[in-house]
Amino acid sequence: MYGNVGLSTPRGSGTNGYVVRNLSFIRTRKDTTQFESLEESKSKASSLLNRKPNQDILNHEKKRQVEIQCIKYQQKLEDEGKYKETEIEDLVNKQRQKLLSTLDNMKDEKNIQEHQVHQLSQAKATENEKMMRALGIKRQDYVEGAAFDRDLQEQKKRDRAAQREKESEERSKKKRKRNR
Repeated sequence: MYGNVGLSTPRGSGTNGYVVRNLSFIRTRKDTTQFESLEESKSKASSLLNRKPNQDILNHEKKRQVEIQCIKYQQKLEDEGKYKETEIEDLVNKQRQKLLSTLDNMKDEKNIQEHQVHQLSQAKATENEKMMRALGIKRQDYVEGAAFDRDLQEQKKRDRAAQREKESEERSKKKRKRNR
């Protein structure tokens, strides 16, 4: 026994007799002022989920890729040994201007790393746009979370039913006019 804690004898206990700290114990917080309200946490979470990519960072990354391609092109020309330094610089500058003119058309790579947050958010935004187009959802009509609002869904259902009723009346009037 050590400091009045532990077993008087470790024999038959399956332990070596040493007292160790329980590392799996989770302490609860006593200060509740650190916790946010439910609404604050929801708004914070939604703002993190819908964070827009920074276009300046994305453009900088594209320009970096252009410079990498230019350096590879320059090394290739130097290895060939057919051109002088000034000619190589001119050719590389022409190539750089050509690549910079197509900067907007450059597609981002498919193998985006975890640390490339802005590329990930841009890819997610384009994926969401594709999905909205596929499902026929218009951006101006879309309200996030509206599908879970039962009152709103009931109202939309009544509106659609009224619209169908109106259209069927118009069709029947047209049919009657043709039959006269």
